[in-house]
Amino acid sequence: QLGVGHQQFVRVPCTGTEELRFKFGAGTLEPARRAVIPNLRAHVGIAIRTEYDEVNLRGRGFIYIASDIGNETYDASNSIAQPWKHEIFLFLTLVHELGHVFGIPHTGPKYSLMSAQFLEMILHKTTAEPMKNFKIGESNVVPFFFFPSRYFVQCSQDGWLAEAVQVFQIPADTGCLHFGVDDDRGLIHVYGSKKPGAPEKPLGLISKLDFDAEPSLGVTLFLTPKQKVFAQMPNPYHLMTGPFFAAKKGSASFTPAGGGPARPLYLDLSPSTFTIVGLANGTLKTLLTGPMTMIPHY
Repeated sequence: QLGVGHQQFVRVPCTGTEELRFKFGAGTLEPARRAVIPNLRAHVGIAIRTEYDEVNLRGRGFIYIASDIGNETYDASNSIAQPWKHEIFLFLTLVHELGHVFGIPHTGPKYSLMSAQFLEMILHKTTAEPMKNFKIGESNVVPFFFFPSRYFVQCSQDGWLAEAVQVFQIPADTGCLHFGVDDDRGLIHVYGSKKPGAPEKPLGLISKLDFDAEPSLGVTLFLTPKQKVFAQMPNPYHLMTGPFFAAKKGSASFTPAGGGPARPLYLDLSPSTFTIVGLANGTLKTLLTGPMTMIPHY
């Protein structure tokens, strides 16, 4: 469901032999684990590798998720109180930390899933309020490491480009644009809302998607000289290519909900950013660009 690979993860009792343990709250940390986390209250979550088997290429460690009550909570005055009451925040925090377990470093603009600022962003009061009622069972809030999201948002406090208003017929009171991707039908639904968290109204439909996939290197694995998992090294540098990041680029067409002629578009969607180019007044113009994120933000 996270778009990572075909590994099978099995829940096992915490006996000390497990490869990955989840620690929820400072009170669950043994002294040895607490000692390896620098500045405990500075972290919303953190993934720590404690051992690595260079022969079998297997790591061991734990994921720590900060307390949201008590004396050792995550130290941030601008964060929403008790975020773990809302399932979406705990879910996204775990997904982000599992990304590190799978070998993905901090990458992308600040609102994207694997950015260094992502966890602080989703818990900030201004972004958390409109997100707190999201349900993880909804397909549009399931994030992907290696593919463009099925749902992304862009908001503006300073108004939209005149060309974007013309093409998408954006009402004057619209503060946020929401894009819901229907991969099965090859459509993108476009909605507008007055502000983050406000009711959404249909603005139109992006259709006639003609995309080409453009892969780029995602994760590179280093095979230690001692390893015995692979009988033959793939190259003299002991490197193996892991999963790729996949971007979608190509032409499309936007049809306004209120009627009117369809407008040609060019879309560039990646796991971390999106750009929409359109034809306005006979000139190609970048209408919208920003991070590929489900976080309603300014």
